[in-house]
Amino acid sequence: MQEVERNIPLGERVYDIIKKMITDGELPPNQVVPESVLAKQLGVSRSPVKAALTRLQEDGLVVGEAWKVPYVAPLDAKYVSNAYQVRKALDSQCAIQAIGNIPAARIEEFGVLLDKAQQSLDTNDPSPVRDAFFFLQSMLREYCDNDLLRSMQGKLNDHLTRIRKVIHSTNDGEWLKIEYWMLKDQLEALRSRDSARLVAALNNQHDQFVRWLFKNWSL
Repeated sequence: MQEVERNIPLGERVYDIIKKMITDGELPPNQVVPESVLAKQLGVSRSPVKAALTRLQEDGLVVGEAWKVPYVAPLDAKYVSNAYQVRKALDSQCAIQAIGNIPAARIEEFGVLLDKAQQSLDTNDPSPVRDAFFFLQSMLREYCDNDLLRSMQGKLNDHLTRIRKVIHSTNDGEWLKIEYWMLKDQLEALRSRDSARLVAALNNQHDQFVRWLFKNWSL
C-alpha cells in the first residue's frame, strides 16, 4: 500500500502515485479503478483521486465512460500501434531540431557506447545495446529546442513504459542484436549531420520494432 507524502501538493502526489501504479503494472490493463477503493488505499479523500483519474483519462492511461467505473487503458495491438505511430512522428521532429545542436563530443560518447555494445554482442550479452539506445533518446531530447515537443514526448513515455514492462519480462535479446546495427546507422547520420538519413533510420527502427513485437509478443 502506498502513502501520500506530505511535502508535495496532495493532488499532484495522488496523480503521480496512481500513474506509477499503472505504468508499473500494479494496476493492470482493463482493471477498474473505483475512486472509493483508491482513496482508501492511499489514505486520502475521494476528491483528489477523482481529479487524478480525470487527468489520467486526458493522458490516455485511464478510460472513462458515462455511468461506468473508470478502468485502466487496455494494452492491446491497437494501443501499441498507436503509441509507436505517435513516437515515430515525435522522434522524427525532435531529431530534425536537435541534430544541428548536438556537440561532436556527445555524438562520440554515443559512439563509445556502441563500441562497448559491440563487444558485449561478441559475448552474447546484448543488454548494453539498450543502454546505447536510451542514451541516444536522451541526447536527442536534450538538444531539441522545443519545450512543447519534449513535454509531449514525456507524456508518451508513460505509455511506452507500460509496453516496455511487458517486453522486458520476456527475452528481447534477439531484437537488441538487430537494433545494434540500426543504432550504428543513426550514429553515422549524426556524425554527418544528415537529418534526412537520421529520420529515415529512426523510422525504420520504429517500424521494425513494432513488427518484431507483434511477431514475438502475444497481445
